[in-house]
Amino acid sequence: MKIKSLFLLLIFFYSSLSISQNLATLDSKKGYMDIKIGLPISSIAEKVEKDIEVDNMYLISEPKAYYVENQIIDKIIIMVSEDDKKIIESITLMFVDKIKGLLDTANDTRINTEKRIAAFEEAKKLNELGFSYNFYNKLFKDAFGQPKVNQKGTETWNGKNVTLISVGSKEYGLITFAKVNSSEYIQKKKLEKGKKAANKF
Repeated sequence: MKIKSLFLLLIFFYSSLSISQNLATLDSKKGYMDIKIGLPISSIAEKVEKDIEVDNMYLISEPKAYYVENQIIDKIIIMVSEDDKKIIESITLMFVDKIKGLLDTANDTRINTEKRIAAFEEAKKLNELGFSYNFYNKLFKDAFGQPKVNQKGTETWNGKNVTLISVGSKEYGLITFAKVNSSEYIQKKKLEKGKKAANKF
Protein backbone atom coordinates (compact mmCIF):
# COMPACT_ATOMS: atom_id res chain seq x y z
CA MET A 1 0.00 0.00 0.00
CA LYS A 2 2.86 2.36 0.87
CA ILE A 3 4.53 1.65 -2.49
CA LYS A 4 1.30 2.47 -4.35
CA SER A 5 0.93 5.76 -2.43
CA LEU A 6 4.56 6.67 -3.12
CA PHE A 7 4.11 5.84 -6.82
CA LEU A 8 1.01 8.09 -7.04
CA LEU A 9 2.88 10.86 -5.24
CA LEU A 10 5.78 10.57 -7.71
CA ILE A 11 3.38 10.69 -10.68
CA PHE A 12 1.72 13.82 -9.24
CA PHE A 13 5.13 15.44 -8.62
CA TYR A 14 6.35 14.60 -12.15
CA SER A 15 3.14 15.88 -13.77
CA SER A 16 3.34 19.13 -11.81
CA LEU A 17 6.93 19.55 -13.00
CA SER A 18 5.93 18.88 -16.59
CA ILE A 19 3.30 21.65 -16.59
CA SER A 20 5.33 24.22 -14.64
CA GLN A 21 6.71 27.25 -16.37
CA ASN A 22 10.31 27.36 -17.56
CA LEU A 23 10.74 31.08 -17.00
CA ALA A 24 14.55 30.98 -16.90
CA THR A 25 14.46 29.94 -20.57
CA LEU A 26 12.04 32.79 -21.38
CA ASP A 27 14.42 35.29 -19.74
CA SER A 28 17.49 33.82 -21.45
CA LYS A 29 15.87 33.90 -24.93
CA LYS A 30 15.08 37.63 -24.43
CA GLY A 31 12.66 37.62 -27.36
CA TYR A 32 12.15 35.92 -30.70
CA MET A 33 15.11 34.64 -32.75
CA ASP A 34 17.52 37.59 -33.26
CA ILE A 35 14.97 40.24 -32.16
CA LYS A 36 15.98 40.73 -28.53
CA ILE A 37 14.42 42.80 -25.75
CA GLY A 38 17.00 45.31 -24.49
CA LEU A 39 18.99 45.64 -27.74
CA PRO A 40 18.86 48.82 -29.83
CA ILE A 41 16.75 48.63 -33.00
CA SER A 42 19.98 49.45 -34.90
CA SER A 43 21.13 45.86 -34.20
CA ILE A 44 18.57 44.67 -36.79
CA ALA A 45 18.37 47.89 -38.84
CA GLU A 46 18.60 46.10 -42.21
CA LYS A 47 15.56 43.95 -41.36
CA VAL A 48 13.09 46.61 -40.28
CA GLU A 49 11.10 49.52 -41.64
CA LYS A 50 9.83 52.38 -39.49
CA ASP A 51 6.08 52.77 -39.09
CA ILE A 52 4.84 55.99 -40.70
CA GLU A 53 2.29 56.90 -38.01
CA VAL A 54 3.75 55.64 -34.71
CA ASP A 55 7.15 57.13 -33.91
CA ASN A 56 8.49 54.26 -31.77
CA MET A 57 7.12 51.38 -33.90
CA TYR A 58 8.99 49.28 -36.44
CA LEU A 59 7.93 46.36 -38.65
CA ILE A 60 10.04 43.45 -39.86
CA SER A 61 10.28 43.91 -43.64
CA GLU A 62 10.33 40.18 -44.48
CA PRO A 63 8.48 38.17 -41.81
CA LYS A 64 9.04 34.98 -43.86
CA ALA A 65 12.62 34.85 -42.56
CA TYR A 66 11.11 34.32 -39.09
CA TYR A 67 8.73 31.46 -39.96
CA VAL A 68 9.14 28.16 -38.12
CA GLU A 69 8.28 25.09 -40.22
CA ASN A 70 6.70 27.34 -42.90
CA GLN A 71 4.01 28.49 -40.47
CA ILE A 72 3.00 32.02 -41.50
CA ILE A 73 3.49 35.12 -39.35
CA ASP A 74 1.55 38.00 -40.92
CA LYS A 75 3.39 40.82 -39.16
CA ILE A 76 6.17 41.25 -36.62
CA ILE A 77 5.73 44.55 -34.78
CA ILE A 78 8.52 46.00 -32.65
CA MET A 79 8.08 48.81 -30.13
CA VAL A 80 11.17 50.70 -28.96
CA SER A 81 11.88 53.15 -26.16
CA GLU A 82 10.81 56.73 -26.79
CA ASP A 83 14.31 58.13 -26.27
CA ASP A 84 17.25 58.44 -28.68
CA LYS A 85 18.57 54.97 -27.77
CA LYS A 86 15.57 53.22 -29.44
CA ILE A 87 15.87 50.10 -27.26
CA ILE A 88 13.56 47.20 -28.15
CA GLU A 89 10.84 46.93 -25.47
CA SER A 90 8.33 44.59 -27.10
CA ILE A 91 8.00 42.19 -30.02
CA THR A 92 4.54 41.16 -31.28
CA LEU A 93 3.87 38.30 -33.67
CA MET A 94 0.55 38.93 -35.41
CA PHE A 95 -1.53 36.22 -37.09
CA VAL A 96 -4.64 36.60 -39.25
CA ASP A 97 -6.80 33.64 -40.28
CA LYS A 98 -7.44 34.38 -43.96
CA ILE A 99 -9.45 31.23 -44.75
CA LYS A 100 -12.92 32.80 -44.41
CA GLY A 101 -12.01 35.73 -46.67
CA LEU A 102 -10.51 33.41 -49.27
CA LEU A 103 -13.61 31.20 -49.26
CA ASP A 104 -15.81 34.28 -49.67
CA THR A 105 -13.73 35.20 -52.73
CA ALA A 106 -13.92 31.63 -54.08
CA ASN A 107 -17.74 31.68 -53.80
CA ASP A 108 -18.22 35.16 -55.25
CA THR A 109 -19.62 34.70 -58.79
CA ARG A 110 -18.85 38.34 -59.65
CA ILE A 111 -15.11 37.55 -59.56
CA ASN A 112 -13.41 35.91 -62.54
CA THR A 113 -12.93 32.14 -62.43
CA GLU A 114 -9.11 32.22 -62.26
CA LYS A 115 -9.12 34.36 -59.11
CA ARG A 116 -11.84 32.22 -57.52
CA ILE A 117 -9.87 29.02 -58.15
CA ALA A 118 -6.67 30.60 -56.80
CA ALA A 119 -8.50 31.75 -53.66
CA PHE A 120 -9.95 28.27 -53.12
CA GLU A 121 -6.53 26.60 -53.54
CA GLU A 122 -4.95 29.05 -51.10
CA ALA A 123 -7.75 28.43 -48.56
CA LYS A 124 -7.28 24.67 -48.95
CA LYS A 125 -3.51 24.99 -48.39
CA LEU A 126 -3.96 27.16 -45.28
CA ASN A 127 -6.61 24.81 -43.91
CA GLU A 128 -4.24 21.85 -44.24
CA LEU A 129 -1.46 23.82 -42.55
CA GLY A 130 -3.75 24.93 -39.69
CA PHE A 131 -4.02 28.38 -38.09
CA SER A 132 -0.42 29.49 -37.51
CA TYR A 133 -1.29 31.20 -34.21
CA ASN A 134 -2.12 27.79 -32.71
CA PHE A 135 1.21 26.39 -33.95
CA TYR A 136 3.30 29.18 -32.39
CA ASN A 137 1.24 29.20 -29.19
CA LYS A 138 1.95 25.48 -28.77
CA LEU A 139 5.62 26.02 -29.66
CA PHE A 140 5.96 28.52 -26.79
CA LYS A 141 4.09 26.20 -24.41
CA ASP A 142 6.56 23.45 -25.28
CA ALA A 143 9.46 25.89 -24.72
CA PHE A 144 8.28 27.69 -21.58
CA GLY A 145 5.70 25.39 -19.97
CA GLN A 146 2.01 26.00 -19.31
CA PRO A 147 0.96 29.67 -19.09
CA LYS A 148 -1.22 31.34 -16.52
CA VAL A 149 -4.67 31.93 -18.00
CA ASN A 150 -7.03 34.73 -16.97
CA GLN A 151 -10.85 34.77 -17.26
CA LYS A 152 -10.74 36.26 -20.76
CA GLY A 153 -8.44 33.49 -22.02
CA THR A 154 -5.25 35.59 -22.16
CA GLU A 155 -2.23 33.40 -21.50
CA THR A 156 0.89 34.77 -19.78
CA TRP A 157 4.36 33.64 -18.84
CA ASN A 158 5.94 36.09 -16.36
CA GLY A 159 9.73 35.96 -16.27
CA LYS A 160 11.92 38.28 -14.23
CA ASN A 161 12.96 40.31 -17.28
CA VAL A 162 10.57 39.24 -20.04
CA THR A 163 6.81 38.64 -20.11
CA LEU A 164 5.14 36.63 -22.86
CA ILE A 165 1.45 37.32 -23.54
CA SER A 166 -0.73 35.31 -25.93
CA VAL A 167 -4.29 36.13 -26.97
CA GLY A 168 -6.23 34.68 -29.84
CA SER A 169 -9.62 34.06 -31.41
CA LYS A 170 -10.85 32.20 -34.49
CA GLU A 171 -9.81 35.09 -36.75
CA TYR A 172 -6.63 36.55 -35.27
CA GLY A 173 -3.85 35.95 -32.77
CA LEU A 174 -1.24 38.10 -31.05
CA ILE A 175 1.81 36.83 -29.17
CA THR A 176 3.93 39.50 -27.46
CA PHE A 177 7.33 39.36 -25.78
CA ALA A 178 7.66 42.44 -23.56
CA LYS A 179 10.17 43.99 -21.21
CA VAL A 180 9.28 43.66 -17.52
CA ASN A 181 9.37 47.16 -16.04
CA SER A 182 10.40 47.82 -12.44
CA SER A 183 7.93 49.47 -10.07
CA GLU A 184 10.20 52.55 -10.05
CA TYR A 185 10.05 52.76 -13.85
CA ILE A 186 6.24 52.43 -13.83
CA GLN A 187 5.96 55.14 -11.15
CA LYS A 188 8.28 57.43 -13.13
CA LYS A 189 6.16 56.96 -16.28
CA LYS A 190 2.96 57.72 -14.33
CA LEU A 191 4.50 60.94 -13.00
CA GLU A 192 5.64 61.95 -16.50
CA LYS A 193 2.16 61.25 -17.89
CA GLY A 194 0.59 63.25 -15.07
CA LYS A 195 2.96 66.16 -15.67
CA LYS A 196 2.17 66.18 -19.41
CA ALA A 197 -1.56 66.17 -18.66
CA ALA A 198 -1.23 68.96 -16.11
CA ASN A 199 0.74 71.11 -18.55
CA LYS A 200 -2.21 71.05 -20.96
CA PHE A 201 -4.32 73.30 -18.73
